[in-house]
Amino acid sequence: MFTNEWNYDKDSIKNKYQMVIAMQFLRFGNPEAKKEEKEKFLTYAYELDYNLEDYNYEEIAGLLKKDFKDELGGIQYNSIFSLEPKLIMENMIEKANFSKKEVKKLLWMLVSLAYADGEFIEEEKKFIKFIANKYKIEKSILQEFIDYANTFISLETYDKEIETSNYSYAQITSIKEQIKKDQKIITQSLTRLVS
Repeated sequence: MFTNEWNYDKDSIKNKYQMVIAMQFLRFGNPEAKKEEKEKFLTYAYELDYNLEDYNYEEIAGLLKKDFKDELGGIQYNSIFSLEPKLIMENMIEKANFSKKEVKKLLWMLVSLAYADGEFIEEEKKFIKFIANKYKIEKSILQEFIDYANTFISLETYDKEIETSNYSYAQITSIKEQIKKDQKIITQSLTRLVS
C-alpha cells in the first residue's frame, strides 16, 4: 500500500505520471499482469483518486490520456501508450521532474508492485535502480523498501494462511490483530522514510 498518511493531491499531474509508470511497470517483463499485481495496482489507483472496479489496461490508458490532454493544455498523448513499456516509463520519468519525496513514493510503489506476485525479476530490479540512481536515492533507502515489501508479503500470506489453520477463533483473532499492528508499524516507518 501507499499510505493514506501521505496525503496525495488528487489533482496533481505527477500522480498521473506515477499511474502511467505503474501501469507500464506491470507490463514490463510480463505481457499479462498477474492477479496480485492488478489488486495492488487498484489499491494505488484508489489512493490516487481513481475509483476503478477492475484492472483494464485499455480503459485506464484512455482515462489517463484524457487527463494528460486536459492537464497539459491539449498536448496529445495518444501515441505514448503504443510504445514499449520501458520507453513509456523513461518518457514519464523525464517529463515528471519528481521531487525526492515524490520519487521515493514512486519507488515504494514499484518495489511493492514487483513483489506482489512473489517474483522480483531482473528487468524490474534494473529499472528501479535506474530511477534511484537518476534521482540520487541512497541504496540503503531502496533496500529498506525491499525489506518492507518482503515483510508486507509475508504478513499478508500469513494472514491468509491463518484462516485455514486449526487454531481456535480466539487465537486466529489475536494473531490477525497482531498482523494489523505489525502492518501499521511498517506503514509508519515507511512514512518517515519517504518524508
